[in-house]
Amino acid sequence: MSDHQLPPRRPMPPEVLERLRRRVLPRTRHRVPAAAAAVAALVLGSAALVQVTRDEGAAEPPPRVDTTSSTATTPTTPTGSPRSPVSTPTAYELDACGLTSAEYVVALPPSRLVVAADSFCELAPTGVHRSTPTDRPVRVESGLRLRWVSETGVLVGELPDGAREVTSATNLALLAVGEPNELGAVSHDGSFFVQLEHWTQVALSFDGGPATVTLVPPELFARPTRTEVFTSQRRAEADQVVARCVYRAWLDGAADSPDPARWQPLVATTAQDGDHVVVLRGGSGAVLECPTWGWETGSRLRPEGGQAGRAAFALSGGHAAPGSTTWFLTGVVDERATAVELTDARGRPAAEVVLARGWFAARFTDQLAGERPDFTGHRVRVLAGGEVLHEGPAAAG
Repeated sequence: MSDHQLPPRRPMPPEVLERLRRRVLPRTRHRVPAAAAAVAALVLGSAALVQVTRDEGAAEPPPRVDTTSSTATTPTTPTGSPRSPVSTPTAYELDACGLTSAEYVVALPPSRLVVAADSFCELAPTGVHRSTPTDRPVRVESGLRLRWVSETGVLVGELPDGAREVTSATNLALLAVGEPNELGAVSHDGSFFVQLEHWTQVALSFDGGPATVTLVPPELFARPTRTEVFTSQRRAEADQVVARCVYRAWLDGAADSPDPARWQPLVATTAQDGDHVVVLRGGSGAVLECPTWGWETGSRLRPEGGQAGRAAFALSGGHAAPGSTTWFLTGVVDERATAVELTDARGRPAAEVVLARGWFAARFTDQLAGERPDFTGHRVRVLAGGEVLHEGPAAAG
């Protein structure tokens, strides 16, 4: 019999994998994509009994430290120390939610859930969203009692009798296609909070036990009442751009407070069309960058930012987003600089560049859409009047 050898396995090109991921796993509200559901069904076989394979060793109950636990990535403070996912409600949070009192706040970036006695209030990038006092637990087939799914897709439920915490939460559709599938989860005071992100099926494990599938009923996805955080998300005034940046950083766990007065604006590109970037400095020296695409703001914090005047040219950050053809580049230059020029491989002007306070911010349009910008081939010149202070590749520095 002939020995037929299979050709060596080669990795799928990133662009092909991205197209496949977008087709199989579209990002829509109430995520129940048919292709992903079909693949998940083959993997699951039955939704009644599911064991998610993990460590082969004997399961041991986790040590009891306190009544709060988290499987989410723990946000850090500007100084780098870990931030607790559960906190006492602040006056700002109570006022934003229209409450006089609440029990605690759960942080699952980019969301903060204010938990009251008979309702929930979510502070999110899209506004303030409230459940109604008539929302009551719904018992599902797995036996769990579920309370609510927030606007950003945080599932709220009650811990089973005797359980202390959710030790794992798995998105089964993403697991089936090899995508990152662990969901952030926090347990506190008899309740659990999972970053479901509007998928309707999740495998939950409590206290290290076997994971079982939970199907979230559609009625829990009812759209809550909503209040705008800002008068308009599309206002381009400098103070509004800064306020949206700090608010998003606070939701992401990067800033201690949503108060923009604690941050000094350094530089920003124009914001008229909704694609812009702003750079701020905090009192501790931390630098906050907020790229915005289509008026949707993100945040990135650097505990120690650069200082103008220390180098002729030094990069700070590069930003891109899937689906957007706009890139951003930020950095510091010699304090004597009067202009920064960015050109493409053919020597043509490549970006809108703003220079202020020894910092520059550049916006590149009509670029390739992707998760990371690629400035290979672009060049930069830093000028002080007619003097060239720096010239070289834009990707270095």
